[in-house]
Amino acid sequence: MSPYNIPNRPVMLIFFIIIALINLQFSTAFAASNQDNGSDLLKKAQTRYHQGEFDQTLQLIRQFLQNDSISKPMRLQAYSLLSKTFIAQQKTDSAKEMVRKIFSLNPAYHPTLEQEKPSYVHLVDAVRDEFKPKATKATAKKAKHSTLLWAGAGGAVTIAIILGVVLSGGDNGKPHPLPKPPAFPK
Repeated sequence: MSPYNIPNRPVMLIFFIIIALINLQFSTAFAASNQDNGSDLLKKAQTRYHQGEFDQTLQLIRQFLQNDSISKPMRLQAYSLLSKTFIAQQKTDSAKEMVRKIFSLNPAYHPTLEQEKPSYVHLVDAVRDEFKPKATKATAKKAKHSTLLWAGAGGAVTIAIILGVVLSGGDNGKPHPLPKPPAFPK
């Protein structure tokens, strides 16, 4: 018997499968606990923000954002909280930069109007306006030309319908009486 022959191959195969599953379970649990630690940092930062401790809020969020495995929704929450913190500190340029990062992750981002402060909503709207393309003179000229074209076509159709009605009449404007209704059954 060679030293490389495994005498009880099915048992060893089952053993290796069990070891692989246990390893997978531990790695999944570790990843989940690592994610929980990140969400704990974000929750602490939110608490500090609501308590008015803005320097500690910034420190916790920056620590949270150092983790590369943060999910996109949690990263959006962190940038939003950073922006609100900068607004509270009257650092508008820094707040706008955080909102730009939000839009880079989610161009369709809209804050919840019922839950957010008006100052944050206005800032998000202002940054969104930066991303809207500006109308050029050529675009405005094309739009004006298109509008005139549609107006002219609509006018031509209207005139054609009026002429058709006027020219098709052989009744000389006499009203057409309605037919008599059927008699009631007896």
